[in-house]
Amino acid sequence: MSDMSALRRILITIHDTRGGATISFAVAFPIFLFIVGVLVQYALIVNAKLVIDNAAQQAARAAVTSLPEGKPDNVRAAAFMALAPICPSAKDSVTADAIALAQSLRTLGVSVPDSFSARYTYASEAARVTWDPNIDYTRSPSRELTMKVIYRFYLTVPGAARVVGTASNVGGVSGMFIDLLSTCQVQTSHSRAAFTDGSGWPH
Repeated sequence: MSDMSALRRILITIHDTRGGATISFAVAFPIFLFIVGVLVQYALIVNAKLVIDNAAQQAARAAVTSLPEGKPDNVRAAAFMALAPICPSAKDSVTADAIALAQSLRTLGVSVPDSFSARYTYASEAARVTWDPNIDYTRSPSRELTMKVIYRFYLTVPGAARVVGTASNVGGVSGMFIDLLSTCQVQTSHSRAAFTDGSGWPH
């Protein structure tokens, strides 16, 4: 009988231990899953920041000649095109500019996905591309310019997005967003409308 009682106590202890482990797992697993989600979301943000850095550089390159020629839309378009790969498709109507750009790229032989126009439209609503508004670059000599791109990045990891971002609606897409900033400095070209002396150098 004593052997049977000892065996019974052992079985009860094992059962209690397994039950405790199950409860511990049930409590710890959601926390672990949440931590993984936050890490994944931050990894996506880091990747997006690299894309936004590239968008600022592309906008700055376009600004070198486009601003002195009085074509600021080219600067914004360069940034929006660079941002399109990380953009969701806009739920609102696609802009005519996005459709025309996609058609132009296809005419040039570029392989453009069907979602490009909707993504470009989202980029045009989610990004602000700015530079010094107090300078008339069409009448200025070559000068340093700081290009700034602020992009409202759409957070996609459930749970983690609520910790990292704020609720908003961009391009008909509702959810959690975070604003990411990138800047780039560049030297603009000399404007043809700028005053010059006899040697061709700006005053």
